[in-house]
Amino acid sequence: MREIDEIQLAIGDAILRTININDWESAWLSIGIIHPIVEESWMKIEGRDGQVHNVEVPDEVTLCMAELRQVMHDPKKGTWYIAEVSLKRDGLALEMTFDYDSEPAWTAIRPKREAYEDDHAKYPRPIEILPAWHPVSPKFID
Repeated sequence: MREIDEIQLAIGDAILRTININDWESAWLSIGIIHPIVEESWMKIEGRDGQVHNVEVPDEVTLCMAELRQVMHDPKKGTWYIAEVSLKRDGLALEMTFDYDSEPAWTAIRPKREAYEDDHAKYPRPIEILPAWHPVSPKFID
């Protein structure tokens, strides 16, 4: 299994391969995951002209993000549900933030309870720190 920094570099490289190197200033990606469902919220690239373009999230990025989520799992706090990535041309700065508490903004139908149960079984965290929106949480109100 790869280390966190190796996976993050692979994500940056995959994003760079989707960009016309001469015409971009920055790129952003937001992705939400409840195992095994991946919700590619969006990926945008800002051109040197200031225009922002929506682009399809490369499959390689999706696979790397799922791998990163697995590697980042900690039984004391679980793993993240949403990740945001930014890549800036200036210095090729790659930044990532991870949200362990918010539910992904599903663009289609919200996954069934079983998907959340499967996710919790694969990436457990103490039940008392599950977010209230999580169907496995004792605080969940349907």
